[in-house]
Amino acid sequence: MSIDKAYRAWGVVASIVVIGILILVTTALTEPPDASFNVADPSQMVVADSVTLDSVLLDIVDSVIVIPSLDFTSVPLADALTAIGRAYKLPLYVDSSVTGPISLRLDNVALNDALLFIIRQYDLAWEKTGEIIKIYKPFVLPPEPELLDVTYENGLLSFDLERAELSLFVDQLVDLTGRNIIVEGSTRGSLTGRLSNMEYEKAIRALLSSNGFTLRKVDNVFYVGVDATGGQERSQARSLDVRCEGRLITLNVSNSPLADVIAIIIEECDVNIFVQTQLQGNITASFSSKTLEESLTYMLMGSEYSFKEVNGIYFIGPRESQGLYDSQLIQLDHLIAGTLLELIPASLSQQLTIKVVKEHNGLIITGPRTDIVALESFIAKVDIPTAQVLFEVIVVDYTTSDRAEFGITANNFGGDSGLPGHIFYPMIDISDKGSSLDDKLSS
Repeated sequence: MSIDKAYRAWGVVASIVVIGILILVTTALTEPPDASFNVADPSQMVVADSVTLDSVLLDIVDSVIVIPSLDFTSVPLADALTAIGRAYKLPLYVDSSVTGPISLRLDNVALNDALLFIIRQYDLAWEKTGEIIKIYKPFVLPPEPELLDVTYENGLLSFDLERAELSLFVDQLVDLTGRNIIVEGSTRGSLTGRLSNMEYEKAIRALLSSNGFTLRKVDNVFYVGVDATGGQERSQARSLDVRCEGRLITLNVSNSPLADVIAIIIEECDVNIFVQTQLQGNITASFSSKTLEESLTYMLMGSEYSFKEVNGIYFIGPRESQGLYDSQLIQLDHLIAGTLLELIPASLSQQLTIKVVKEHNGLIITGPRTDIVALESFIAKVDIPTAQVLFEVIVVDYTTSDRAEFGITANNFGGDSGLPGHIFYPMIDISDKGSSLDDKLSS
């Protein structure tokens, strides 16, 4: 074979090889992305971890591009990535899940390295569809919460909590007991407390109230709310225990808002109460088995509020409201009504109208119910019987015509006659003689 023929053969082979390489490169560059790519499949996501990132350094952008200087100070992370994409004409999509600030300074760093560093540093992920690059915050399942130290056996509740989430405690309590508890609205917070073998309702009331929450019960469903006082008062230990047994009320509250106590009585005791104004102030009270009227009297006594009952409905409002004035006749058992007015202290009668009723020996009192009860208590203390002195007297009725009944024996014998001499009556030492004796006996 001649040299010319050899050269020509070698040229044909080289041309075929070059053409084959060009075909392979063109096919690789123009081949569409795999249609089976599923961004929801974690195995197909590029996640910012040390192994995955190092193995795909060339998959984001051309690493030949170098950033002369990159300087961000407290710039929103999404804005920083968007700015990089615009500066280097990248088809970059930054998802709304990318949040938070970034502070970063880099000089003479490859664009690909800068993007990978930011993705890794801020726990981001990325995926590429064709030439479009998406950067997002991957969804991470929260860890399973640890069970709280709560037990429920034979109707008795025990727990040992240290800053436990309210919602977690309620969820676990419902699972354990099967009793319904609803956390109202935006009520949030934590619970700290320890109790052992206490009756269910008493235990949760004590825990919630001591941590600044309220508890009310409607149709065997418990509702947990936040204490309306808030602030420092919310952090103070308080107890709020209101129970109804039939028509009798048992109450044990400490530094609790009056409005909350009245609201719980309305809901738990199924009574008709109409509150005419916004109740202010806190109360501390403890009593058991009292009627609704007695309970309201004790709670409102000394406050700026009073109440009145009309056809089974109790109205609560300002003490000076004449629409709440009541009238009552108080009859006296021992004192005279007219004289009692001078004994009533001015502090008790300041808001009362008092009239004497002579026919009933009593007083008609008109004014706030709480003031009437206070005056009635005062009258009961002073309306007592008058002290009496007992004299024992013996009366003796004596007449001279009855002197024979004395059995007087008289004689004028003496000596040794054997007859009693000079004796008129036993134990009466009288002696006489002769005509003098005769005169006395005949008188």
